[in-house]
Amino acid sequence: LPKETVGMHWPSLLAGSEGTLAVVTAARLRLVPWFNQTITALIAVETLDHAVDLLGRLRRHVASLDAVELIEPTAMELVAGHLDRSPPITAPVGGSYLMIDCADHLDPSRVLLDAISGAPGIVDAAATTDAPRRDDLLQFRDRITEAVSAAATATGQPTFKLDVAVPVPSLRKLLTIAQQAADTDGARLIPFGHLAEGNLHLNYLGATNTERIAETVLNAVTDLGGTISAEHGIGIAKTRWLHLIREAGDLAAQRAI
Repeated sequence: LPKETVGMHWPSLLAGSEGTLAVVTAARLRLVPWFNQTITALIAVETLDHAVDLLGRLRRHVASLDAVELIEPTAMELVAGHLDRSPPITAPVGGSYLMIDCADHLDPSRVLLDAISGAPGIVDAAATTDAPRRDDLLQFRDRITEAVSAAATATGQPTFKLDVAVPVPSLRKLLTIAQQAADTDGARLIPFGHLAEGNLHLNYLGATNTERIAETVLNAVTDLGGTISAEHGIGIAKTRWLHLIREAGDLAAQRAI
């Protein structure tokens, strides 16, 4: 899994201990180039499986690929209402949206368009290299969290959030289980995430039994070979599920520290 923030990150702990736990004898610095030629595309596909297939195609053919974000229709509907704007494209029932970003020293437009041309499952697309239009397009992804918070505030009930990751081919199965948990609870599920990392942000609006949702989803995540926290960490709420993905010796070492 490309992302995991569960428990202590031992390299960071040792490096940050300033010699009290270990001595760092060498370090490697990775520099990231600045690219000023960019293109953003919003693509609607027939199914999540088509989205996964398209990700593989992009990885094979588009060296300038910077991000592939997944937006499920309920998330797009929510953020569009929050922005009071209609998205430029529409995904079919059962479909998904992908927000694709590419960046390079040379214009990556042709390479991206060639890669998606003829790809199975694509039903609609909008793309731009113009900076203001890119910003407008990106708002449909970047302001989803804001839209979720506004919806929760309107109902007076906090959002129940899970930040999980599974191998990319298992995303559809996980999303199905997450939706079943929402249906059982009577909650509204707003899912989006980072497709290339198999990372889903599962936002439950109006949830009544958050522990049951967590039990269902987090056990499914571990059964699928995933992690119960991809980005946001364990905090207090997820500590009871740490044993699902950490060995007893690891947990004992963390307690000792």
